[in-house]
Amino acid sequence: MSQHSGLCQPLLALLFLNSIPLSAQQLMTTPIKTASGVDFTPQLDFEMRHDDNIANTAANEQSSWISILTPELSAQLLSGPNQYRALVKLVSGSYLSSKDDNYLDWQAQTSALLELSSRHRFDISASYAGAHEARGTGITEGQGNQLSEPAELRNFRLNGAYEYGTRSGRAQWRLFAGYYDKQYQNYEDLTQFRNYDSTKVGTELFYNTGASTHLLAEVNQVYTRYDLTDVTGSRDSDTTNYRIGGRWQPSELTAAELRVGYQNRQFDNPLRQDFSGVAWDMTLQWAPLSYSRFNLSTGRQSKEPDTQGDFVKETHYSLFWTHNWQPLFSTRAGIKRVEDEYTGFDRSDTLMRYQLSAHYSVMPQLLLGAGVVLHRNDSTQDNIRFDKNEVFVNLQLAL
Repeated sequence: MSQHSGLCQPLLALLFLNSIPLSAQQLMTTPIKTASGVDFTPQLDFEMRHDDNIANTAANEQSSWISILTPELSAQLLSGPNQYRALVKLVSGSYLSSKDDNYLDWQAQTSALLELSSRHRFDISASYAGAHEARGTGITEGQGNQLSEPAELRNFRLNGAYEYGTRSGRAQWRLFAGYYDKQYQNYEDLTQFRNYDSTKVGTELFYNTGASTHLLAEVNQVYTRYDLTDVTGSRDSDTTNYRIGGRWQPSELTAAELRVGYQNRQFDNPLRQDFSGVAWDMTLQWAPLSYSRFNLSTGRQSKEPDTQGDFVKETHYSLFWTHNWQPLFSTRAGIKRVEDEYTGFDRSDTLMRYQLSAHYSVMPQLLLGAGVVLHRNDSTQDNIRFDKNEVFVNLQLAL
């Protein structure tokens, strides 16, 4: 499945979610302050993971230990009401039993929040990343044993938004636009027809009812264009989304957001099947105790396929529970179900993911973790079915 599912994240939504206190253990970082006013925060993560099906195959599974090293450096500059941020990150994965699966991912991103006045704000962000898709996932799903190395790709994102209205006022209006570009770097015979870009434009209106509730209405349009056309014809499409909903936060321990509406996807190619139907996104965070929290999420939308079909109608559900057993020790348990229905190809998938992890804070700057993740992928296509079990131990260090 494609990981691209939306080009802009509303600023108000980010502020809303970040206002909910976390009960899980978190790393305490201490920024390095400079005379220029720029604060730098380095961090280093290391993980040892055992994967009993590294190619995500239905048979002839291969297992391996994987060491994953992730250094990152973030920077922040506060200038009056304006905020500027930047991040660079590397992720190096080394397979002890399959050197050809080694990867080196990287990411560079920057953002700026500009407060021109109490009523006028701009939110701008950009990122460029080199990523990989493990064998048997993404563009190579169902072919894990036939290939020797992961697929490599580049992602570029550019988002911008203008927001009008005071934060404490009754109404805020937001106009946003975004651009996304996906380009594979290897397996050209397999990937050349899956390179594409998307442009998104839209507007949102928020209204504060004064009772811990914000109502919202949104309209956006997404224009998806592929670089090359294969023998099945053009995949270019235009998608329109109409959504209404609201955000509710009666206390610091409880919050919910719901967006429900109508999605219409139309292809330039008349031989491809258009999509019209209900789409939604819902998140609920509930903390019955200050040290225990539940997260519920569900959604439905149409997405770009990685391989077969015209589009994929994806529906997902997830439930996670995070609990602090004592100030230094916490656990997290969860389950996620993803249902994919393909249009233009006879296929449907059901992916179940079960997760259990624990975290212990050795000191404020050092966090230890361990856990297990179980994947159960069922499909009407035999070569897409697979089971995968992963166990891991990791540490996070604030330098």
